[in-house]
Amino acid sequence: MTDSLGAAARAGREPAPTDLDAAARPGLPMLLAFLPYLLVAGLHLACIAGGFDEAARLSKYLLMPVLAGSVLVAVRLRRPARPAAVALLVAGILASWAGDSLLTFDGGVMFVVGLGAFLLAHVAYIAAFVVLGRGARARRLPPWTLLYPIAVVGLAISLWTGLGSLVGPVLVYAGVLATMAAMSARLTPVLAAGGALFLVSDSLLALDRFGDGWYAFALNGLVVMLTYTAAQGLIAIGVVQAAANDASARPSAAPGRRGSATVR
Repeated sequence: MTDSLGAAARAGREPAPTDLDAAARPGLPMLLAFLPYLLVAGLHLACIAGGFDEAARLSKYLLMPVLAGSVLVAVRLRRPARPAAVALLVAGILASWAGDSLLTFDGGVMFVVGLGAFLLAHVAYIAAFVVLGRGARARRLPPWTLLYPIAVVGLAISLWTGLGSLVGPVLVYAGVLATMAAMSARLTPVLAAGGALFLVSDSLLALDRFGDGWYAFALNGLVVMLTYTAAQGLIAIGVVQAAANDASARPSAAPGRRGSATVR
């Protein structure tokens, strides 16, 4: 009797696992849905490593459409309770596709427009994280996410002379990017990793473009795309899985009564 009471007391003190904790463990069918994206990303990285520039450029155009298709396949496996989060995810992926395409062209105007497309992608991801947080008790911002704004400010200072007239747009974009990365850390480890890798990828890209000659890394292009493709894939998997687990964790109606589960 005493042991039973002690076990019950301990259970009362321990926090119950949340829907988001379950979302940190994607199932095999969910991962298989993203296999086409993994293959295209691997092909793209192989083209970069092998120096096949034209093939790398063409395969880059395929990345985000294939990822969006993988998301649509994944949501058919388990209907999400929060379709708005998935819709925002797909919108962010398509905005990223526009950014990828626009940034392949030279010129400051195309760079700003492409940057704007990626800014919209991050806004969509942030909105998706907010929707998921409402559904399953998002955590507080971890203290280590304070490193994100510090890193962004430090990067901006180091690149100030190279940014020139692009200081304003780049600072706005960097602020939104840091916000997205921090917001992802409130949800699951998969999403937190995706947000962090996106920040790393864009930081390396900024160093290469605006380093004003002092930054040189032979494998920068490969590492930028490696971290970028990993970031997008992890964000997509994380959002889909979190939305799916939110659906499975919902209480069902008691026998003999009309459904009492709240549909949000």
